[in-house]
Amino acid sequence: MIDRAIEEKVVAALAAALLPRNGVKIVGAYEAAEAGEVKGEEKPEDGVVVAVAVGAPAWDTYLVPSCSVPVALALTVRREVAPTGDALEELMTPIANLLIELQRDATAVDRLLTCEEFQADGVRVDGGTPPRFARATNVWTIERTFTVRGVLNN
Repeated sequence: MIDRAIEEKVVAALAAALLPRNGVKIVGAYEAAEAGEVKGEEKPEDGVVVAVAVGAPAWDTYLVPSCSVPVALALTVRREVAPTGDALEELMTPIANLLIELQRDATAVDRLLTCEEFQADGVRVDGGTPPRFARATNVWTIERTFTVRGVLNN
């Protein structure tokens, strides 16, 4: 599955961009939970979570192997981890820098997002939401979306 393979690449790129940041959990929608763990269930130690979700490829036309693949990122930070909100900027800066690098540099796209099934050749950063606080969950959330362009590998 192209979407799962791209998700793994995005998770790896985020992990590299966010190092060394202890306490940051990066999860993918297709990633299986550990045995005995309920996927998506919050734990007290999950102060900062970056969730990655990759959609299905949208093919350009019939019998043509080029497509666009939507990607969504959601950064959530528990308020007790960042009572002043400073962790939002601290964590969002390397993510924003990664997205800008992918927007501007085709070699970075190839290096970071190409996988066995898919040759990535471009990224369009689509935007996202401003930081928002949810009182019900006591978390700050920032979302970003981008689209990966490429072709199937034979």
